[in-house]
Amino acid sequence: MNTIGFNFLNADKKLEQREVKLGLRNDSDVEIVGGLNDGEMIAVDNLSRLRHGLEVNIENEKGGSI
Repeated sequence: MNTIGFNFLNADKKLEQREVKLGLRNDSDVEIVGGLNDGEMIAVDNLSRLRHGLEVNIENEKGGSI
């Protein structure tokens, strides 16, 4: 298993970078098997612009803010 840093959203809508354990993966998906709690979100877009402590807006699937 590998570990890698991911950007998580904390309760203050700020990014927090932590390590997670990765499981199975294929060309389009990666399984996270450790380091992620129920209900936590990870950033999946604009990753090159993200940094620890950055305040972010969350968009739903229809493009509106949550």
